[in-house]
Amino acid sequence: MRSGTMSRNGNNKFGIIFIVAIGCLAGCGPTEAEAGRAVMLATPVALGAFLGLMQLFLWLWRKNKPELTMDLKPILIALGITGFGALWALLGAAYEVQQIANTTYNGFAGVMEWVPAALLGYGPTYLVFALLTWRIWLWLGPGTAFSWSYLPALVALWIPCPVMASGLTENWLEFWSGAWIYPGCLGAVTLPVLIVLVLEIIIRNWLAKRKKKSSHES
Repeated sequence: MRSGTMSRNGNNKFGIIFIVAIGCLAGCGPTEAEAGRAVMLATPVALGAFLGLMQLFLWLWRKNKPELTMDLKPILIALGITGFGALWALLGAAYEVQQIANTTYNGFAGVMEWVPAALLGYGPTYLVFALLTWRIWLWLGPGTAFSWSYLPALVALWIPCPVMASGLTENWLEFWSGAWIYPGCLGAVTLPVLIVLVLEIIIRNWLAKRKKKSSHES
């Protein structure tokens, strides 16, 4: 048992889910603090990927709707906040190494062990929620969809992380590990959603171009 964290024994089942997700084998999973910190480290990467996708979709959609715009300030501020959170998570892990330096436990290594799992599990889940939010938002309020659609999924999935990373929680990991992994299914859900969204706008642009060509010919 480590000070400020719960025993690994209660986390074995969902820890194994993390391990299977990256094709590894191990006998126990992360602590609540390790999981929270790993997701905090993965979040800026997921946000950056979403920003790139929004730039792609903005370029595609403006072929048919040139009035669409994207204000980069909101998502760049979010990247700054989550980047600071990632730094805080690393410093917390490093501090734990110093506090327990007389044992074999290494807090930094313990967190970094789970970052690949967080990227592969949490990353696709964040993206699928954010993409679906963006598409609904684009339908309801196209003027702000590209600027703010990242926020609901970020709030829902990231907010628990600092609390868990602080070692203030018990029995949160069983719920949140499933919430971070299952919806995106390691990209098995995210990729088809992305393909459908790309095909949608390609077909829309093709139909609009065809209609415009037909009207000119008539």
